[in-house]
Amino acid sequence: MPADGDLQFQRVEFDENSVKKCAICHAPPGDSRFQIAGHDVCESCAEKFQRTNREGTNAELLRATLYGIAGAAAGWALYGIVSIATNMEFSLIAIACGWLVGRAMRKGSNGAGGLRFQIVAVLLTYIAIATHYLIPVLVTIFKALSGPPAPGADLSAMRIMQGLGMSALYCLTIPFREIASTSGLLGAVIVVIGLLQAWRSMKIHNLTVKESA
Repeated sequence: MPADGDLQFQRVEFDENSVKKCAICHAPPGDSRFQIAGHDVCESCAEKFQRTNREGTNAELLRATLYGIAGAAAGWALYGIVSIATNMEFSLIAIACGWLVGRAMRKGSNGAGGLRFQIVAVLLTYIAIATHYLIPVLVTIFKALSGPPAPGADLSAMRIMQGLGMSALYCLTIPFREIASTSGLLGAVIVVIGLLQAWRSMKIHNLTVKESA
């Protein structure tokens, strides 16, 4: 691959009977054929790989982060819907959170990735997973606000915000507490899998694209 990152594609002629289909889109490769990690691909898929398999810019990172926040919010909402509907905790949703964040960030970055994108994806996924423990607190606050106030209860906006802030900080430590607890070890492992899912989603795969011999 040239130093400037631009691939130099050269046209190669093949006998029609010997041409294989593209390993990605399964379409006939036409008059040109290229290889990605030893697999024959068409020119369109090779060019698409080149466009997406690259380090993203600062602008793309910002846009990907905004999309990732939306993906994390969707994962958090999924936690809330399931926990409220079933009154149970499902740790496997952590994997879905990682997938949602990674998919959203890839969309926002137009396919670009890299180390910075991976770090942001992991952080957003972790925040979405850890803060889902706030959902029962929010439900309790909602019920308290919608009903008659309890004697001596301080339900001022400032007091509620302070309580939520402290609860959120505590929630961020829960996955670490689960790692230290034998009973919560399985949940901690699933959280790690969810984080790895986000990490892999934004990884740049350093594969070689070359013309077929």
